[in-house]
Amino acid sequence: GLVGLNEGYISNSRVVTNLVVRRSNLAGLVGVNEGSIASSYVKDSNLTNESTISSTNKTAGLVVENGTSISSDVEVGGLDTPQILTSFVSGTDSSYIYADEVNKIWSNVEVSGFVYNNFGAISDCYSNVPINSQSVRAGFAFNNAGVIQNSYSTSTFLSQNSQTDYGFVYMNSSSNQAGTIKDCNYLLGNKNNGIFVSNIEGLQALTELDFSNQNYFATF
Repeated sequence: GLVGLNEGYISNSRVVTNLVVRRSNLAGLVGVNEGSIASSYVKDSNLTNESTISSTNKTAGLVVENGTSISSDVEVGGLDTPQILTSFVSGTDSSYIYADEVNKIWSNVEVSGFVYNNFGAISDCYSNVPINSQSVRAGFAFNNAGVIQNSYSTSTFLSQNSQTDYGFVYMNSSSNQAGTIKDCNYLLGNKNNGIFVSNIEGLQALTELDFSNQNYFATF
């Protein structure tokens, strides 16, 4: 949507767009982030990936790859850690209500609402966008081998399928290294028993009413 590869610093940036791809990765803001992204968002946008090759073509609301390699020294604010802070993907004006069904992510292949692969750090972010796919769908991250904290997903799944829908994350590990998820939330009704989901501290499902209660977000 904005940059293919970020190795620097992106802040206070926004994307409002309609994107259609057929043989590539798709993200609303950045393809690969090796630097820092802060206070940026994708909103009121339609992202469509018509590819049928899931092994090479991935879809995410904000960033496809946050970092490209596994590291045991990942931390929020770390100088050498690819990171995303205070950013969001949304189809609505409010961060605590369901996304509308007009501005959405649609994909033939695996898809996530915020980031596809996270090998870096993500903090104080959210996804609130309807997702439609013929494959596995994750509300926030598809695969996490880094750190995600103080973040949430109210993303909804069009044409729900309990076998392929995951409220927050699908896989929380890569090459036997588990990711860390701390103080995060997702919308009640979406399961989160994906593959290799471990090392999770405080991941909980909340109702729509809970999401309007500021007490649940005191650490944000």
